[in-house]
Amino acid sequence: MLGIALSLHLSAVPAVPAAVTELRVATIASERVVHVRAVLVPWLKEVEAATGGRLRMRLFAGGMLGRDPAQQHWLVRTGVADIAWFTL
Repeated sequence: MLGIALSLHLSAVPAVPAAVTELRVATIASERVVHVRAVLVPWLKEVEAATGGRLRMRLFAGGMLGRDPAQQHWLVRTGVADIAWFTL
């Protein structure tokens, strides 16, 4: 009887929505650059859709988090950005 009461109690607990994780995506390229518009932005949207919105991709374009291409990896290593997209 206790098992039935416990299972009924647990089934009455509402589901907790999944937490949203925001990832900061850094690039030195402007949002107007074709490879950002045609590749990076669609990929960010695809990741958000594929995760059901559990991942939110926030784009920092135009070097907002750091303008030096050689230091983009440093932005990720130090936690300034979660993802850096660049070419050397």
